[in-house]
Amino acid sequence: MKRHHAVFAITFIFLFSTAFAATLPAILIEKVDPQPVEPGRDFTIDTTLFNRQTSDTGSFRVELEYQFPFILKSSTEDFSSVSVCGGCSKKNKYFLSIEPTAVSGTYPLFIKESTGDTVVRQKVDVKIQGRPNIIFSTVSALDNITPNSRFAVTLEVTNVGSGQARQIKLQPESANFNVLGGSLKIIDILNATGTKEISFDFVSSSTLEANSYAIPVRMIYLDEQGSTTNSSQNLGVRVVNKGDINIQTIKVVSNTGSPIISTGEPFTVIARLENVGFGDADSVSAEISCPFAPDKKAFIGQLQKDEDAPAVIEMTSSRSGSFTCNLLVSFKDDTGTYQLSDSFDVTIASPNYFGTIAFLLIIIGILAWIFRKRLPFSKKK
Repeated sequence: MKRHHAVFAITFIFLFSTAFAATLPAILIEKVDPQPVEPGRDFTIDTTLFNRQTSDTGSFRVELEYQFPFILKSSTEDFSSVSVCGGCSKKNKYFLSIEPTAVSGTYPLFIKESTGDTVVRQKVDVKIQGRPNIIFSTVSALDNITPNSRFAVTLEVTNVGSGQARQIKLQPESANFNVLGGSLKIIDILNATGTKEISFDFVSSSTLEANSYAIPVRMIYLDEQGSTTNSSQNLGVRVVNKGDINIQTIKVVSNTGSPIISTGEPFTVIARLENVGFGDADSVSAEISCPFAPDKKAFIGQLQKDEDAPAVIEMTSSRSGSFTCNLLVSFKDDTGTYQLSDSFDVTIASPNYFGTIAFLLIIIGILAWIFRKRLPFSKKK
């Protein structure tokens, strides 16, 4: 018997709550305008509260429940406390805006009626349709590119817009930087805030001077409505000097003009250096190391592209014989410091004393003849 009373009590409470809830009017969503709505834009929601009952609803409260990306600006009516007579209706219009950072999607908000413990909610779906915006950035800096060189570029392509981008085409367009292989890269889909990597292989022109250059990259893509967007962004490249020194010739000549270099006689080493690179070579110097003398160095300074100059070093040997000497050339450019070397042979002859002795004998003979003329016994004769 007690069990039947409990079931009856629960049923009564349920029917009473249902009947009480039924006194709240129906929530009719008349219009969401515009639909879809773009991020950063305003939109409105038109609602109607319709009391299907013949009796007054009594006082109840109407609220708009929402979260990101919605911003409530105002409404035409204040329904913090409202009642609707039997068979009557009341309208309200909500003025809202979408956060600029919102991305495409369908977002819900709710019209909520409440009185006491009774709550009725009506869901409103708002479709947000953003616009894509494609940009790119380089994974590593392109600040050490040399003329006539191959280099790879990896781009991080990012959709910083609020809508999905489709069929994204990227194509570099530069006469100074040619793309190896296919110059067109395609990304099928890139959602808002998404990032994908693509790579290009470039070859720089041999005629480039040291300077900063921009490679225009053309971008074409579709938005969610199928509309085409054309844009362009520059890829910054810094071309630097790349010198390359070549040792053309090494000559060893006697300072006396003799074809033979003798011990103790000064001689000159002339190394002609040429810059065969695509840029300037700075701080060019030549250093000679020989077994018979201390190391000696000559400074040339800067050699521009296709320029040559001699490195002249004077030396003297105190020993005779055949020797192997080493020439060390140093230079630097925008990419670093470099050295190259070459060896050459020097033959030093022993001193030739015969000519000196003969010359001295002639001098002595002349002096003796002059002295003899002045002796007394020569006058008597």
